[in-house]
Amino acid sequence: MKVRILHKGLAFILLPLALQIVSFCLLYSLMLQSERLAAAEAQSVKQIMWMDSLATEFANSWAAIGDHMYGSRAHDMEDAESYKRRMDGLVAEGKQLTGENPELKALMEQTELLAQDQYDQMKAAQSLRSDEHGLFSLIQSARNMKPVIIRLGHHLNRINSQAEVERKKALVAAEAERTARQRVKTQIIAGVVADIVLTFALLFLFIKNITDRLNILVANARMIPSGQKIVHSVGGTDELHYLDQAIHQASDDLQSAAAQRKQLLDMVAHDLRSPLQSAKLTLDGFLQRNSDTMQGAQRGLLNSVQLSVGTVISLVEDLLTIDKLEAGKLDLDKDLIDVRPLISHVFETVAGLAAAKEIDLENSSEPVAVEGDESRLAQVLTNLVSNAIKFSPQSGKVTVSTKITSNAVRINVTDEGPGISAEQKEKLFEPFFQTAAGRAKSGYGLGLAIARLIVAAHGGTIGVENNQIAGATFWFDLPTAVDLTDLCEPAQAIDEIRN
Repeated sequence: MKVRILHKGLAFILLPLALQIVSFCLLYSLMLQSERLAAAEAQSVKQIMWMDSLATEFANSWAAIGDHMYGSRAHDMEDAESYKRRMDGLVAEGKQLTGENPELKALMEQTELLAQDQYDQMKAAQSLRSDEHGLFSLIQSARNMKPVIIRLGHHLNRINSQAEVERKKALVAAEAERTARQRVKTQIIAGVVADIVLTFALLFLFIKNITDRLNILVANARMIPSGQKIVHSVGGTDELHYLDQAIHQASDDLQSAAAQRKQLLDMVAHDLRSPLQSAKLTLDGFLQRNSDTMQGAQRGLLNSVQLSVGTVISLVEDLLTIDKLEAGKLDLDKDLIDVRPLISHVFETVAGLAAAKEIDLENSSEPVAVEGDESRLAQVLTNLVSNAIKFSPQSGKVTVSTKITSNAVRINVTDEGPGISAEQKEKLFEPFFQTAAGRAKSGYGLGLAIARLIVAAHGGTIGVENNQIAGATFWFDLPTAVDLTDLCEPAQAIDEIRN
């Protein structure tokens, strides 16, 4: 049988898991025992408190009977009905606490009978007062109470004895519970230590077995993006060897796909772009020459064809731009650029789009110079500003501002649109990715990808953040050539720097 990584992984998982299961079973048994002891202790404490309350109530009742017979302040004396209500409550509580204990059941029955006798004696005492009846009646009543008092005394002794028994049970249960808790702690420590030792031992063996081959595998995988040919292979017969073979195959396939992609883009550049541009020029000339003689429907149809051809040409240009940027073959005509006029020029380019939605364009930038390709940076800004206009509400506002640091300038494009979700942020700058709202509008999802590559070619970074209230802010950072804030005429300062 060939040992696979799966088998090693199962051993690494199952052996500590078996140890954990055994430990958990022992812990569960100890915890159940501890819970039973805690419940027994709590029950004993409740029974002790109940019996103490019962003895106190019986003693207080006889004091009340004496007050009724020989006292002088009738308004301060407890009546029989109040006593009965309290005793009924204690009797009901006692029935819940007795459970299946025969001794407590017998004590409960005797208590119920004595409580009724006490109630009868208290009612009789309320009708016999020393200032309303003769001495003979009081003596006779006291004789009649003697058997009840004797039974009550025996019953109180029995209550005290049973309470003492329950106190001993509670002490025993408390001690046993402490012992059980200590065993739980010991078991937890022993289980954790054993599990850690076993896990680290298996982990060391597992890592030692596959580290070398994984290093080769990672090195091979890192060579794929560079297009280099992979020369090293992973030995063995397990999944790592199979994965290495897949990496070799993927590398070969990617190299072949890259060659085919280059051939396709070359075909697009030479066989599609030129005929499309020729068709567009022909349409433009035809529309200019015959604009006065064409009917409205004919002009609309030709305008639609002209727009479609322009859209396809734009898509072809974007595809060629992405290919050159990714291959690092796009030539940048770098020069010193004043950012503020560049933004104003972009605003003029998208003025028609902004006017259609009554969008207010605000240039809040500071005079600052960056080194870059003016047409490519204008392409980035045009894409960001046009997107901001598309996703802003009617009569909204789009603001372009700058933030200058010691070695870079950040250009911010802020809109009042719906914002960007966290999930969309991760894929927003990938080619052909569009949000749900973006798919409802024109475009192919290439603009932001091109913007990212252009900014990266200038040594900068690009990103997006949601605003606190509404909308989003797209930004990109570029290295600063010179700070123009202290100069009166930025254009003149740039000329001086060039010279």
